[in-house]
Amino acid sequence: MLKILPKDTLTWRLKLVRSAAAYANSRLHAITSQVLVLASGRDNILPSKNEARRLFRLLKHCDVRVFEENGHTILLVLTLILAPLDIKKITI
Repeated sequence: MLKILPKDTLTWRLKLVRSAAAYANSRLHAITSQVLVLASGRDNILPSKNEARRLFRLLKHCDVRVFEENGHTILLVLTLILAPLDIKKITI
């Protein structure tokens, strides 16, 4: 990333992301609506399944679906249908 962005810019952006994440995490308890979390089994960028488990524990009405054969771009896959037979409900 340092080849693309100056170090100061990258540092500023990381601080901004950390601050936003801390605020969002501090407000998760207030979410009372039904939430559907989609996680991918082959995400090479983010720990999708771990984050899904974390959200499942923190959100009051959370349902998780794991797409084991999909990667990070799960929602960009053109053939994705939200109710295929290979969706597995996560067991925590």
